[in-house]
This record gives sequence, structure tokens and C-alpha cells, in this order.
Amino acid sequence: MGKLHLILKFIDINMWLPKFELFISLFLATTLLVFESSCQPILRATIGMHSSKYLSQSEIEEYARIYHIDSDNLYILDEVKYLAFVDEYTKVSGKNYFEENFLTNPLLVMGFDQTGSNQFFMRSCDAGGFPNLKWNRYGYFDHHPLLMNPLYLPDTLYGLDSFQTYVQFYKPLNPSTGFVDSSCKEILVVHWNNIMGRQTKRLLKTVNTYIEVNCDNICVLYVNTDNLYARTKKQFH
Repeated sequence: MGKLHLILKFIDINMWLPKFELFISLFLATTLLVFESSCQPILRATIGMHSSKYLSQSEIEEYARIYHIDSDNLYILDEVKYLAFVDEYTKVSGKNYFEENFLTNPLLVMGFDQTGSNQFFMRSCDAGGFPNLKWNRYGYFDHHPLLMNPLYLPDTLYGLDSFQTYVQFYKPLNPSTGFVDSSCKEILVVHWNNIMGRQTKRLLKTVNTYIEVNCDNICVLYVNTDNLYARTKKQFH
């Protein structure tokens, strides 16, 4: 009986489930983005994903309306410049293009302080959960401002800890929109896309709830990344 108890304790699902969820969410997102094809409709439907395709500016604006994103906070990622930056970083860091390189994760939230220094960083593969990602799994969004242990933040290589490094790749859709001003006490950058469908909605709901509860000079940039994945899909076929 004692040995049986030890075995059951070892396979305790409550202990292993979080790790399994993290693994399966990363594996599925990576697999579907890189090897997207018509033979995977069931997996895509389970996660709530859509097929990737290039979007025009008007299409991005339409999706922004569907996802309830204000045009004044809407930006497009310059995927050509961004991928060149990712390639350079990948060569220096030696990290795998999709599995380890956080810059190409499907969904991403970054938080910066007034000085533009990175204080928070969460990718879709960090959230875990299946079939739905759990963005507030660790309770980060229950506290203001968003903070995490510096050990989990991007290193200073290529200025990955600085807001200014990223804004060079963002284009505001509204010509009158800049980036941030001196009144911003916290800057949030959200990489979103229609490809991730239901998971994008869940991310935006988490972020928007956080902003509503802590509306203390928070500036947010919603950056559409659909064309990034349309381009990378083409590269891998």
C-alpha cells in the first residue's frame, strides 16, 4: 500500500498538469503556425485559430473593429524590418527561430515603465492552458503596474529591454497618432492577430480588464502581426 501511495503521488495530475499545458500550448501554436495546412482543421478549430493570410490596411482596421480595438491605439508591425531584426538576433543568440525565440511568439504582452524600461513580458507559450490560454495563470494582471522577476525578462542584448527598440517596427494606422507621451506611467504593447482567433480575444479581454481597473495613465499599443505570420508561413513552404 505504501508503494502504491508513492506511485500515485508521483503521477499526481495536479502537479504535472500545469507543465503539460505549457508544453502542449507551445507545441500546438508552433506547429500550426509553421506547418499550417488543410490537414489540421480539427486542431485549429479546437484552439480557435484561423488560416493566415496577408491583410490590407483596411482589413486590419476591420478586424480591429471586430476585436474592439480603438483606431487611436492601433498599429501595424513592419514585418520586413522586424524579421530582419529577428534574423540578426537569432544569429547572435543562437536560439531556435520559433520554439525559443520569443520575438516570434503568436501573442505577446510587454510592459514598460515611464523611462521605457521593460518590466513585464509574457508570451502565448508562457500562459499555458488547453484548449484556451490562461493569461492570468500567475496573477500578474491582478497587480499594478505589471511586474515580474527580472530573471524572466528579455536580456539587454540588442536593447530588448527597451521600448525604443520595438517602436521602430510599429506604424500607427491613424496618422495623428504618435506613440506615447510624458503622461504615461505605464506602457503596454500587445501583439495581436486574427490568426489566433479565440486566443486573441481572451488576451485582449485580460489586458482590457487590467486597464479598466487600473486606468492610471496607462498607454497601450495594439500591434497587429497577421502579416508577420503570413510571411513566415511562406518562408517555411
